Amino acid sequence: MKRSREFFLWAFILAICFWAGYLKGYLPLTFKQSLFAKGPVRILNATPFDFPVDFIKALEEDFGQKLEIQRVKNWDELQAKMVIKNGPNLILAPAFWSQDLAKENLILRLNPIQSKIEKRLSPDFISLQGKNLNVLPLYWTVTDFRTSNESTFGDTLEQALTSKSFTELHLYPDPDLMATHLKGWSKDPQVGALKIKDIATYHFNQLPQEIAKNTVWEVPQILKIKNTRSLPSGKSKALVIYGMMIPKNSTNRKISYHLLERLMDQDLEEMALAKLPLGSTLQVPEGPLKIDKEQRSSELRDLRLHELIILEKRLPELFQEYWQKYNFTSPN
Repeated sequence: MKRSREFFLWAFILAICFWAGYLKGYLPLTFKQSLFAKGPVRILNATPFDFPVDFIKALEEDFGQKLEIQRVKNWDELQAKMVIKNGPNLILAPAFWSQDLAKENLILRLNPIQSKIEKRLSPDFISLQGKNLNVLPLYWTVTDFRTSNESTFGDTLEQALTSKSFTELHLYPDPDLMATHLKGWSKDPQVGALKIKDIATYHFNQLPQEIAKNTVWEVPQILKIKNTRSLPSGKSKALVIYGMMIPKNSTNRKISYHLLERLMDQDLEEMALAKLPLGSTLQVPEGPLKIDKEQRSSELRDLRLHELIILEKRLPELFQEYWQKYNFTSPN
């Protein structure tokens, strides 16, 4: 009798294991994730923009879970959240941050989905990343310096920065890029040290609808601002790429990889870029993305990359140097 009970007990356990494996393999993604994952799906956002509401809702419906996006203000805050036991599922940040994060052994390599990355991403962006398999580049922009049509200073950025009527500067919200600009201008015989000491930055939800007279803004190139003109420059425009990374302390690595795969789908890319002044890194062989022409990955080929600033690593010491010389203000 005792052996009979043991037999039925083991049979029951095996049946449960078989049932669970069957469900994991054959149920739709949404039901699978809600059954086998606990808690919200969490993303740390270290960029100056927020995902659109419909984008977030689509991901929540796919995974059957709440999507929790937490903003981090700087590198130190990001690091603090990557050493706790239960970390986020993904990190969205400037792509070049992956170099330092990989050196500190804080993020995972993306080998398990490398074949899909090579299929979906434009070869141009894959080549820009080189052998870096720690980040999935998703969005990009080229920065542009703009001023009011009524501004009285010259036609170039260098002339504007040295004009007596120049009163206000708003730089693209990236500390390493800001420091790179200030270093380059200080060594430029046409510019030298800026006469103004107050330098502002911004969040994408505070992008200007108009630009005041004798003010200069560095904004995404595709941003349309009425009554403004672009200020050409020798080498002050920058290519900025944002990408997703998987932290090593992710609470569920399988979900992290599934998220990355989903983020490379055409419908999600269209939702994001319908609201954001950014470009796509995706190639879509079966048809073009429903986005503006200048947002497509193919537009990268028309850019003169050798004339653009492309950051490859963080520059905390350089930013600290200029932090002491200028008054930087940023949104709360």
